[in-house]
Formats: sequence, structure tokens, C-alpha cells
Amino acid sequence: MLFNSPLLLPGQEEQAHITANAIIEIYGMMRYDAVGINAYDLAAGVNFLKEASQKGKTPWLSANLLRESDRQPIFKPAITIVRGELRVGIIGITDPAAHDVANDGYILVPWQQTLPLLAQKMSKGCDLLILLSSLPDQENQRIANEVEGIHLILKTGEENQAAIKVRNTLIVGTAKKGKYLGELSINWQPTRIWGSGKAEQLESARQKLDQINWRLKRLERKLATDKGSGNNPPQQNDYRNLATAQKELRREIKALESSAGEKICTYKNRFIALETRLPEKKAIQAVVDRARTEVNQAGKKRTTASASSTLYLGSQGCGECHRQEEKVWRNSRHAVSYQTLEAKKQQFNLACLPCHVTGITTANSHQALALADNQRMIGCEACHGAGTSHADSRGKRPPPIPHPDAETCLRCHTPEHSDDFDFQRDRLRVH
Repeated sequence: MLFNSPLLLPGQEEQAHITANAIIEIYGMMRYDAVGINAYDLAAGVNFLKEASQKGKTPWLSANLLRESDRQPIFKPAITIVRGELRVGIIGITDPAAHDVANDGYILVPWQQTLPLLAQKMSKGCDLLILLSSLPDQENQRIANEVEGIHLILKTGEENQAAIKVRNTLIVGTAKKGKYLGELSINWQPTRIWGSGKAEQLESARQKLDQINWRLKRLERKLATDKGSGNNPPQQNDYRNLATAQKELRREIKALESSAGEKICTYKNRFIALETRLPEKKAIQAVVDRARTEVNQAGKKRTTASASSTLYLGSQGCGECHRQEEKVWRNSRHAVSYQTLEAKKQQFNLACLPCHVTGITTANSHQALALADNQRMIGCEACHGAGTSHADSRGKRPPPIPHPDAETCLRCHTPEHSDDFDFQRDRLRVH
């Protein structure tokens, strides 16, 4: 949730801390019930997370992150909340990819040492027990097979994962970076047993009925419009067929409900894309804007006098020989990439700079604050490599990357920032 990698690189700490604190504040405003601690959340160290999380209103959970001295949990291992008539238990487990927490006097133990006993204890006082897990898929399935009492595992991952059932545990999760909202609607019953057989047939029939109801409503509107215009609606047969299917499904659902009773636990799962066109909540946008301003100011304080690099010519230097190519570049968006940051007042943001200047990567992003003017853009050498040696040899030595491939472009044109990027199509724009 808080950081882009499990370990912060030198020079990035202050800006990363500002962003993390803003995220914690926002999740409190959104009234999240709990957060399971991921390895990435520990990138700034355990002590930072302890202090920062105390400022927010959301409980952070980890049952396997312990003090080394007495092997006691640092954060709450679990909480119990009440929703309606249900007592819901929530446990957090942190994945082993966290950086060496022993430097701070803490240890991260395998889930086998803490989770089985905790789940057994929690399940006695809860109607529904949920595990927030950042473990790999294989480990989540082991937990479902070996640990009794856990009804639902909410996981993190690279992609959305629709709910699957392993023994009596559902495993489901959304893709990282908050691009999707996962919704799981549960019909929970006192048996605490996920349905199988007739229960799955019942859930399938209900979903089909929902789809038919939706199609019937659309057809009703279409038929009403056509009737008003005096046309003979060609969809009349479709409507009759769907209405017949609707009646048959209703009979099937009634029979299944009668035989299965109300003892089965069923669910519906869907993923909602959080698209950029969705409106922003003003109070939360204010926190985001404030954090961006503070991040930029923090970077500005660290700027030093720009220094020319002997490795990089700058695109104008390349243009002395490659005039046509330099002309095409000068009219491209690459040429004004740094200015787009200036327009947004993010030109000192180390998280943004590597993809808006030349000769800088994420690993040395702090050096971007001292770049010469001829590198404050995505110039020729951002894709082809530093060109001084090539120029000194008058072209006898080829540039380090004569023909940039898709991998070169995808360092910056990631789905997060350029979701419509197509290498074969877009490469033509810079040739």
C-alpha cells in the first residue's frame, strides 16, 4: 500500500515518507476496517510504520511480525468487528519478502508458528473468520488446506483473482495498485460451510437469472420505443424466449432452495475498474494535492547546482549529424517531458523524474536533482544510451542501444502510466 518496492533507495526516504503518511490518512478517511501488513509496507522500516500507523484510524495487522526480544507481536495480530448480527474476525499475515527487519530488533516468523493457534482461538468467538494475506498463492492454498477455521483469504497479487474454494476456505484478491475494487457479496449461514453441489447450482442459477432480468429490462425499453414509432419490433421473439427462460429459472431456483434449505453459504464476486473518469472526493483530493506539494518541496530543498555530464551530448549534440531525427524528436512529447512535470509542480519528485529526464534510473533518481539542462528531457540518449563515445568516433562506434526494443520503452510506458501504449504503433512517432 505505502511504497513501490520492499526497500527504499538512498535519497528517496523523505519523499516516500510524505506519500506514505498521506496514504495512511486517506485510508482512515475511507474508514477501512483493517489493513494486512505487506513486505512493501515495511520498506521504510518497522519503526516508521509503527509511528505512522498510530496517526491513522485504521488497524494494521500482522500475526507473524514479532519483537525479537520476547517474540510478541508488534502490531495487532487480529481484531474482531461486528457487522449486523455477525462477529467477524480479521487476521493479518505478512509475506517473507520484507527487508531484514532484524536490523530494527524484530523478526518475521513463518505463518506456521502463529497462525494455526490464533485461527483456532479466533474461530471460537467469531461467526466469520477472514485472513488478510500477502503470501504467495501456493502458501495461501496450503493455509486453506491445513488451517482450520479460516473462511475467507483476501490476498494481494499481480492480477485480479476470482474466488476459488479450497476445502472450506474461499481465496480471492484484487490486483495491486488500487486499480480495481473487489466486491464479494456473501450469504452467510450458521453452518459456516461454503455450499457445494446443489449450492453451486443455486448460485449459478441466480447469476443467470440476474443476467436475464437485465436483458429483459433493456428489451422492454427497446420495444416501448419501437412501438411508439409504429415499427414492428423484431425483438419480440427474443423477449418471449427470455421471459420463458426467466420462468424456468425461477422454478429451478425455488426447487433448489427448497431442497438445500437456508443452511448453505453462497457468494457473488465481481471486480469494479476504478477509472480515472470517476469523480474525485474533494476531501481526499485535498490530501493528495497537499502531499504532492510537500514531496516537490522536499526535493527542491535537496537540489544542487547542475553539472554537465561528459557521457551525455544532449539531443542538440546528436542533431549535429542526425538532423532529420533531431527535428522529429524536437516536435515530440519526449522533448517537453520535463516541462510537463514543471506544469504540475512535480519537477523535484524523485518518483517521477526517471521517466522525464535523460540518464537517470530509479536506482539513482536522487542525481536527477543536479542534472544539466541538456538532460532535463527524454532526449535521444534516454533510449539509445550515452552518445559521447559514439560522437567522438564520428559514428564508427555505434551507440550503446542502436535499435531500442519494447523493453526499453516499457521501463516508463508501464500500464500504470501509459495504459494504451503499443510498441509497434507508437515507435513510429519517434522515427
